[in-house]
Amino acid sequence: MNFGGETIIRFDGEIIGSVSSKLHNGWVCRENIPLPEKYEGKHIKIEAESGICCGGFCDDAMAGAKETYYDAVSSGILRVNKLCEDYYYKVRTLFDSVELIHDKVIAERIYRAVDESVHMLRFDFTREDFLKHQTRA
Repeated sequence: MNFGGETIIRFDGEIIGSVSSKLHNGWVCRENIPLPEKYEGKHIKIEAESGICCGGFCDDAMAGAKETYYDAVSSGILRVNKLCEDYYYKVRTLFDSVELIHDKVIAERIYRAVDESVHMLRFDFTREDFLKHQTRA
């Protein structure tokens, strides 16, 4: 929920975590809450209690703004494909590490491996085709 604040998430009245916004760059952002096993396969009453970000207001005020507007522009519930999530974090970690590696030859090899892997993915085909190529990537 991208409104500059934080949202407490409850499942059947129990607080299971919170998410926070990316609205203001540099602040901590939490976007995902894993589904606790005890809720798997069950119907769940989901509640979201949100608060506005006073830190975001301070950023805007210090930049000279006289007023600030907040919108709860998006939120969603999704089921994560564990293979895709694992691939994403491996690729992201390797890509982010390239700039930290002082040996330029090794950094270039890692960059090329990531580039070749990502180019094996088939974004313009069916979900099944994408997953098949993702496994090979």
